[in-house]
Amino acid sequence: MANFLPIKTEAPNERKPDGRSPLRNRILTLIGAPGLAAMGIWHCLAGNEIVRDGQVLTAFLLGLTVFGILGSRIRVGLAFGLVLAILVRLCWCFNSPVFSDDHFRYLHEGQVGLIDLSLPYNQAPATFVGSDRSSWAERVNHPQISSAYLPGLQYLFLGPAAVHRATGYGQAALRLVFVSFELGLLLFFWLRWRRNSTQSDDVGFFLYAFHPLPLLEVYGNSHSDIVGVLFLVVGFTAASTTLLGRASLLALATHIKPFVLAFALLVRREDRVKLLGAAAAIGLLGCVPHLISGSRIWDGFLAYVNNWHAFGVVFDGVLGASNALSMELEPNSIRLVCGVGWAISLFAIATRPGDAWSKTQKIYWAMFAFWLFAPTVHPWYLLWLLPWACLVRNQFGWLFALLWLWHYQVLPDFHAGNGWKEPIWPRLVLLGLGIIMAYFGIFRRTKRSVSG
Repeated sequence: MANFLPIKTEAPNERKPDGRSPLRNRILTLIGAPGLAAMGIWHCLAGNEIVRDGQVLTAFLLGLTVFGILGSRIRVGLAFGLVLAILVRLCWCFNSPVFSDDHFRYLHEGQVGLIDLSLPYNQAPATFVGSDRSSWAERVNHPQISSAYLPGLQYLFLGPAAVHRATGYGQAALRLVFVSFELGLLLFFWLRWRRNSTQSDDVGFFLYAFHPLPLLEVYGNSHSDIVGVLFLVVGFTAASTTLLGRASLLALATHIKPFVLAFALLVRREDRVKLLGAAAAIGLLGCVPHLISGSRIWDGFLAYVNNWHAFGVVFDGVLGASNALSMELEPNSIRLVCGVGWAISLFAIATRPGDAWSKTQKIYWAMFAFWLFAPTVHPWYLLWLLPWACLVRNQFGWLFALLWLWHYQVLPDFHAGNGWKEPIWPRLVLLGLGIIMAYFGIFRRTKRSVSG
């Protein structure tokens, strides 16, 4: 459902029971939520030990998977559900990120950005190692690459960097920023479902509230993608959003991940050009201060796009097929194939009749298709997919976002100096589940509707 308010409403006292056993609800609540909280406490107390030991990491990821699945089955009152979700999140707050080191780059770019807006783009972190201008430069991942983040995020990095300059608590300030955005998304979802009429509609809230992905990637790892996720979800699902407001929120989301600008094509046909043009104009306007400062904004971004590929489903499939046939395609050629594939899928989704799929369903499938075709799919990237999977209550999309956490299984080898080894089995499992669910969820349903 794309809007805040449904077409039909019922009085609060007419909320229908969901048919689940009260005892079962209590059992799931007593296991799923405390289990996720325990995973957060474990992460806080022994994060470094988790990522450096393969068996411990397997146990940790298995715990996230099991407790996440149990948590998704929790069905309690919405008010209690919100309190429970916040309590679980509190258990994840007091930690140092260990599954990723991106936060060091955030803080470094904020520090040098306070000196000059152009520095993150024009000088790689390696040039600041040993300099008193940046205390984080030597801890940045891939220090030879300049910033790949657009100005919208750079503005956000300035705040925690200023706090660090004044108090020394830059990491805490950075985590607080991202946690605030995630809590904003949780509250937005809660308000949305609070206005729905039946308990069966509440499922989407619990699917999001107790999914391990935002817990690990926002509270555990301080990843910035949650900022754009909130802007995108609010822009496309709040009923009161005007065209200009939606364009502004879409522009802000585009500064986090540029590919979401294409979602302007998924609104009503008469609004597409206006929304796309307005969002692009507002997005470019946000770049003006950096452009005036002489920032080479696209250098790091293009370096990232041209050199990085990890865990891509279609990308690795095409690469494997080309190697098997001794064709040895260049990575950029495969990226072109992936880009064309996503463009075709996006066109097919955008031109689907409005009465067949809602706008929310179109965005979900467009987002899901993107992560199939994207050359690089790290776990935190799936933060963009998860809310839409919850909104349309798509079980496979929810599971897709959960199982991608198992790609962290490469961390012990990485920390041991054995390189970044990408396991193929999670993708094979996901594709197999996808084929099965697509058959039962689409083809069987279509067959029943035709025969009916």
